[in-house]
Amino acid sequence: AFLPAERSAALRVRQVAALADGVTEAAATLFRESRRAPEKQDESWMLRQRDKLTQGLDALEALAREKTWLNAERLTLADIATGCALGYLNFRRILPNWC
Repeated sequence: AFLPAERSAALRVRQVAALADGVTEAAATLFRESRRAPEKQDESWMLRQRDKLTQGLDALEALAREKTWLNAERLTLADIATGCALGYLNFRRILPNWC
């Protein structure tokens, strides 16, 4: 099982997974916007998405350092969602030198 049996712990794992999903969504949004013609791109909106992305990555990094809800002894949904988010960042090269 990728979720703990205890309800409050399972909720926390789902919250971390939702954070990782938010990072992925911000990255996907940035990618789609970057594919538009330069004169049609909204730079201020793209900056807000980049802020969401970097703040989300900072939060995930802090959680990974704690090793409680992410990067702990047991693999959870949070680990999988975070791995997918990081993989997408690498695949689309959304935020160069992010790591």
